[in-house]
Amino acid sequence: MLCIAAEANPIGYVTVGARPMGATDLARLTGGSEAEVRTLLDELDRNGVFSRDRKGCIYNRRMVRDARITERNKKNGRKGGNPVLTQPVDIPQEPGTGITGGLRLIPESRVQKERLPNGSSQPPPPRRTVAEHMVEIWKIELGDVLTVPAKLTEDRITRANARYRNDFNSDTEEWRAYCQQIRSLPFLLGDSDRAWRADFDWAIRPKSVLAVREGKYSRRNPQRQFAGI
Repeated sequence: MLCIAAEANPIGYVTVGARPMGATDLARLTGGSEAEVRTLLDELDRNGVFSRDRKGCIYNRRMVRDARITERNKKNGRKGGNPVLTQPVDIPQEPGTGITGGLRLIPESRVQKERLPNGSSQPPPPRRTVAEHMVEIWKIELGDVLTVPAKLTEDRITRANARYRNDFNSDTEEWRAYCQQIRSLPFLLGDSDRAWRADFDWAIRPKSVLAVREGKYSRRNPQRQFAGI
């Protein structure tokens, strides 16, 4: 699947032509049975190894992210590189050279800006903006089955920012994949004797992130689910 995704267009998506590949396609390609492939895909999906877009197409988050960075760098290269590193300045004429002026490379600062995980030198968005964006993705992915926070308290903003930075590498797609993984787990959507449902505050707890990623709420491991709540 990684080999297919690396050669796909767009890069990172498991497709054949422009069509998403399913268990039948992968079974034919690998020589395995469709039932076996479906079992393996379910296991990978349950553990958040890959993500799916709205059409159900499997994609690799890192490949997609790296492809975007590469494309952005190519565009910058066609424009002459990083525009902040070149500025028109007057260069005094040097005897015998005939040079009267032009462009020279000058650093934006003696201390370079801190690089973010995605390679950008832009300052990170305000704390509240990050939390608002996380809530918006939660609403898109889960708003029809789980409650959406009506207000961003200071405590929610602080905890949301901590999870976004520490558990999701400041990557929107990783947070989206986590929300999609929650949606794939019936227990977290109320399918239990107590009809308990996950919510945004629960989802941004460190223990919750770890439990979901380790598959503790999967259909195959329903026992004592409330121990981690």
